[in-house]
Amino acid sequence: MKCRVLAALACLVLVLSGCGGDGGGGGGGGDSKPVSFSQEALASPVDGASRYVLYLPQGYETSPDKRWPLLIFLHGSVVLSDLELDSITRIGVMGFMRNTGTHFPAIIIAPQQDLDFYQYPTNAQWPITWHDPVFLDAVIRDVESRYRVDKTRVSITGGSMGGFGSWAMALSFPKRFSAVMPVAGGLTNDDLLYFSNIPLTGAEDWGHAFDAVASNNVRVYSGLSDNNVPIAVARNPVSLLRSAGGNPDVHEEAMDHAGVQLLAFTKDPVDWMLARDRPDADSASTPIPNPQEFAGAYHFDTGEKVSISATEHQIRLDFGPGRNPMPFLYIRDDRFIAGWLMYARRDSAGNVKCFVSPLPAVKVPYRFYPDLIRDDATEACRA
Repeated sequence: MKCRVLAALACLVLVLSGCGGDGGGGGGGGDSKPVSFSQEALASPVDGASRYVLYLPQGYETSPDKRWPLLIFLHGSVVLSDLELDSITRIGVMGFMRNTGTHFPAIIIAPQQDLDFYQYPTNAQWPITWHDPVFLDAVIRDVESRYRVDKTRVSITGGSMGGFGSWAMALSFPKRFSAVMPVAGGLTNDDLLYFSNIPLTGAEDWGHAFDAVASNNVRVYSGLSDNNVPIAVARNPVSLLRSAGGNPDVHEEAMDHAGVQLLAFTKDPVDWMLARDRPDADSASTPIPNPQEFAGAYHFDTGEKVSISATEHQIRLDFGPGRNPMPFLYIRDDRFIAGWLMYARRDSAGNVKCFVSPLPAVKVPYRFYPDLIRDDATEACRA
């Protein structure tokens, strides 16, 4: 938890007062109206969250036949303590717009990952902050149903926890985004592994997940002096993407955690995202070949009972009354992702016997991810 809690401290200082802007930002011009945002919500909460902040571009109302690019900005974890419209619009892309008067020619949203989602078993130690891909998917679909979105030009970015979320969303929806721009982020699990002095995740952990995103337009910003998301953590997904045949545009800057975010959430990087398109865009996540083989009764090796249900694209961990179910999206090769990566292990007959995370079997000082063992398993999980 050290990384994700500390990693987002910069989110409180991204007031962007030092950033320049032309006041017009993609066609606003000197007579631009003040930048304004609205608070929106899903009709029904998804996994405990429902709200998002919305910006509609100048000319939206007067151009009824025009479809617009959609840009998703994911906030960092410290903002979880203050998820109101005023605080969300002081950071990242919206903070830059608000502080410089810049208008971008796009629909821009900032999903708000409310604290109600974070309800966990009481006898296990858990990471407490991440962007839930299922909630983010619901927000994007809500915006696409209500507003005139060009679905071939949907891009995603975010800083700190939002940088981790950008990678997770790209892997969860490999053909959805025309551009992906993680900032001061990395892969789920890697920050915790780094600060536990354990090797970071590798190809054996991710299977062929990166093959599915090798053709994506990806730009990465990271800070060489970032002590919250160390450069090794930021470089690991870049390395995995390159090994899969990808060609990310990498910007490693002589900056700390806050500085690299101040640099990335400005006009030129945003314009780069908005200029990308994806004619083959597909909003679906990767389907599970045989969903029901993962369903059943399980228990953590800490003793907590869990029931897993499965649909075409996800499994859900149900802890019982008083706690929200936890959804995991499928990303190929028996791998699933939410706040952490976990993958199924099979017995000698090919049946799912348990789920494990990339942490090794040895007990580490802070055990984030206990093994999830099927109740009727006949073979040891890590045998």
